[in-house]
Amino acid sequence: MKLIIRIISVIAIALTGIFVGCISEESIAVKDAYNGYLDAILAQDGTESIKYVSPSTIDYYGDMQQAALSAPEAEVRNFSLMDRMMVLIFRSIMEPSDLQQMSADELFIYAVDEGLVGEDVDSITLGAVRISGENASAAAVIDGQTLPILYEFVKSDGEWKFDLTGVITYSNQVLEELLQDNGISENDFIFEGIEGAFATEISDDIWQPLYPQ
Repeated sequence: MKLIIRIISVIAIALTGIFVGCISEESIAVKDAYNGYLDAILAQDGTESIKYVSPSTIDYYGDMQQAALSAPEAEVRNFSLMDRMMVLIFRSIMEPSDLQQMSADELFIYAVDEGLVGEDVDSITLGAVRISGENASAAAVIDGQTLPILYEFVKSDGEWKFDLTGVITYSNQVLEELLQDNGISENDFIFEGIEGAFATEISDDIWQPLYPQ
């Protein structure tokens, strides 16, 4: 009996070591994916950065592309702040024909190349990584302070990918609350932000779809 217990103990210890090792390797892979994304974003290299983002991230850009092309004014005005901003940016800075002809992948690459994605990300690192099957998460950390947001990752085709949709949702919530607390109109914020960032004047025509249906 003692021999059996001893064998079981040795096996348990061995399995625990294997399990911890796998988790550690997966955690490293997640952080490698994030760091790869970070390097590509800072270099404004869309072709490289797209290798590290989730399919749902690209789907989001595809949805915003279609909204910019054809969503009517009433629909766009009811979008969340971040979605509204994305649609109006595309309408204000892109040639309609170029936007129409792009794939969602190409639009994401364009956005990164033009500096529309990931401002000030160089100071954000990842905290401890938690793995749950094909999903992973890690707290965002800036200057040693843990932010109240989990960066989410998914495994796609055997590789960990950064899911930006969670970041967009969180950013939307924070920004909406900030503007409300300071009595600033969301649409004024968007218009002034676009005009300041892209040195262009925009009018209420921007609410209209590029290709009405």
